[in-house]
Amino acid sequence: MKNNYFIDTIELTYHTTFEYITEKLGTVPKKCVKKGEFYYPTSLEANRSGIDMRTRKCSKGERHRKGENYKIVLRIATGKIPYFKDEVKHVEMRDDLDKMIYYVNEFIKFRMPDLDINDFELTRIDITKDIHKVPETVIKEYIMLMRRMFVPDKFELNEQLEKNTKDFRKEDSFNALMKKGNTSIAEFVVYNKARAAIDQDLTGTELEYYKNTMRLELRCYKSYIRKMADETTTIEILRHMFERRSYFIEREFYRIFDVEERTQSFLNIYWLKKYIKRSIDGKPKHKKYMIDLSTILDRDSLPNITDARLIYCDSHSSSLGVMNWFDDIHISPVTIKNKDYPFLQSLSSALGFNDPTPTDTRLYEYLLKRTRNRKFYLNASDNYYEFEGVPRCEQEEC
Repeated sequence: MKNNYFIDTIELTYHTTFEYITEKLGTVPKKCVKKGEFYYPTSLEANRSGIDMRTRKCSKGERHRKGENYKIVLRIATGKIPYFKDEVKHVEMRDDLDKMIYYVNEFIKFRMPDLDINDFELTRIDITKDIHKVPETVIKEYIMLMRRMFVPDKFELNEQLEKNTKDFRKEDSFNALMKKGNTSIAEFVVYNKARAAIDQDLTGTELEYYKNTMRLELRCYKSYIRKMADETTTIEILRHMFERRSYFIEREFYRIFDVEERTQSFLNIYWLKKYIKRSIDGKPKHKKYMIDLSTILDRDSLPNITDARLIYCDSHSSSLGVMNWFDDIHISPVTIKNKDYPFLQSLSSALGFNDPTPTDTRLYEYLLKRTRNRKFYLNASDNYYEFEGVPRCEQEEC
């Protein structure tokens, strides 16, 4: 599969004093963002330069460790730096990265001649992958499927984001946050980039480019970067994170979704019941337990598979037994809610980590022949197919 992982956003931080800020950046902030946080005049160039510069007061912990009360934070939207203007461009090649580093370094030295990029600490880097030509209804369905799947203890859904974001739509974003205490380590995100582009007031060219795009993003914060990169300078750390970008995002995806969850195909409740009855011979209790669990999970009132298992299964062992039966037939108990789609391929293949599984292909071909006026989507090796099914052979068996 095509490796189109790229760097979307980086954040650089420099700890300093209020006196240094007033000397280098001017005494009057241009705009107060919130208490203790200011844009400075250079931020007027942010839309053109791709660099947003602001100052913040340090937290008590930072003041204790650093001995400084303030910090200068640079947020770089890598696709907007002048080298890439007038086109939608990402840092996905080593040459792109070197150009971005050179430009940011020149930006810093022009405004703070005594500093360069290595004086700043890399405190955030967003590693990103776009899957194009995914219908918006399919993106929404996958996001809601992920929300209803099991999330391990080391991750949690970012509920604070949902509470604090005005008009937040659950169907547009899946955010799995890795935390240690109150500190965010990293965040794995899958979201509807077309909808985000509208919310961000992007240009017509960008809106067209991101139409029907599902974006994967690993937002790596300071603790994660320190753990994963042993290099000493900021430039070396940036290059290390860039060279291993695909490894990092795939690593966290595999930690969130176990091998069974990410390789199981999805069916709506109607076809799941039929498939269970057809696939399991002579085990009526097995069929009943599997159908009952999926029916319970199909209800809107239950948020995820964990809740459904707690309600239906009377013990941990019986819960594992039912899940193992689903594993045996390579089908997820989490059902598709959009009845226009009888089938969706496994999560791992839909997100481009591998080709469709044999079950994906077999179900796709079977249901394409067995259903009428239903939509199908299959992402395989960077090709996609979406069209309405027309019955060809009513006698073919699954």
